[in-house]
Order: sequence, then structure tokens, then C-alpha cells
Amino acid sequence: MTLLWILLIVTFIFSAIFMLPTRWYTGMAGWLQKSGAQHHQHQLEQELTRQTQGRPFEQDKSFFKDGVGLALDLTQRLAFVAVREEGGLKSAILPIAALRTHAVGERRDNGFYDYYVDLTVDDTTHPVWRLVCGENPDLAAKIAIALDDVKA
Repeated sequence: MTLLWILLIVTFIFSAIFMLPTRWYTGMAGWLQKSGAQHHQHQLEQELTRQTQGRPFEQDKSFFKDGVGLALDLTQRLAFVAVREEGGLKSAILPIAALRTHAVGERRDNGFYDYYVDLTVDDTTHPVWRLVCGENPDLAAKIAIALDDVKA
């Protein structure tokens, strides 16, 4: 009976010890993700400022806080679109009338899902913009709803 109690206590101690790094890694991953999102939001804001070149652009609907490069100016009927491509940020300001179709999609890789919205526009240099939403299907749905509302 004593051996059983000793095994039980040792098992409890080892499980507590091995659980601590997991909690630390989980907390660190959340902090890194939040820090990366803030950095990406700052980059998107800078790119919007560079694209507008001092002209006013009201962000009536913006997904910068979510890390997605889409902002809509409903009064001027303009859309700012930005995506990461080839190590940099590619962006454009387009009239809302140039936004043709959009489709929500998902990409599965080793059991992980990445959601995105493919936005087709009237632009010969870059006709399809893939707005990556990460692991958030609700964000992809919100973007699709916002694009539906704008085109209506």
C-alpha cells in the first residue's frame, strides 16, 4: 500500500513539473501573436499613409486590428487592400466599383487551418488579392459580409 502511495505522489509531482513549461510556452505564444499583430497593424497604417500621400482616407470599415490589410472609405467609395508578398507589403487603393468578386476559402496543412478571402478586382497588374485571416473563420466571414455590404 505504501508503494502505491509513493508511485501516486511521484506521478503527481512529475506531471506538475512537466506541465509548467507547457503553460509558459502557451503564454509566450499568445504574447508573440499579439505583438506580431500590433506590428503588422502599424505597418498597414504606414502603408495606407504612404498610398494616400496626404489625401484624406476615412477608415469607415477597417480590419487592420485583426492583421488583415483591408480598409474601406464609404464616403469616397474607395478600398485600401494590402497583402504580404515576396517578403514585402504590396498595396493599392482601388475604387469600390473595381471590386468584383470575393470567396472565402480555407487551406489545411498538417491539421491546421488557415482561412482567407480571395478578392478579385479589375486590375491587370494584380487581379487577385488574398487576404489571410489566419486561424479565424469568423474574421473571414466578417470580411465577406463587409464586402457584400459595400457592393450592395
